[in-house]
Amino acid sequence: MSSSSETGQSTPRSSTSSARNSVSIETTVTKLLMSTKHLLQVLTQWSKGSATGKMVSDSYVQLGNDFKLVSKFFTHAKVDISDVGDVPMQLRKVLEVTLREPASDTTLNKYLPRIREIIVNLLDKLKVKQIQLKQARQEQLITKISLSRDTSVSDEPVERRTMAP
Repeated sequence: MSSSSETGQSTPRSSTSSARNSVSIETTVTKLLMSTKHLLQVLTQWSKGSATGKMVSDSYVQLGNDFKLVSKFFTHAKVDISDVGDVPMQLRKVLEVTLREPASDTTLNKYLPRIREIIVNLLDKLKVKQIQLKQARQEQLITKISLSRDTSVSDEPVERRTMAP
């Protein structure tokens, strides 16, 4: 009648799953950071005439997809991200206005401060969310260890009593 949770076999699985989720979140956050960098690079290329508005748009779409994935991972990990806001929509509004104007350093310099502000705000909030996630995972681990100790201590006398003559 021994189930996997009673034998402690589920602990390695949940630890592995937790580690995998942690790696996935770190990987997706890194990918989002790379997408923001790529968007800024493509915008700079656009301002010099070496990239098209379509290339900027494609870079924006990739950033939006990466943002959704990061949001999904944090939400799944029960980290509230409501204060991060809709970064893709904020960027879209600025990029649409930017791309309506002629490609030039002047145009880029006009809109780049707002674009950077949105990105820097995102990066700052992501750092906070990663810290919150790490703290939550540490608390979960402490709780698991504490519950495991409590269970083994309360089980010990029962086992001794059943084995006594």
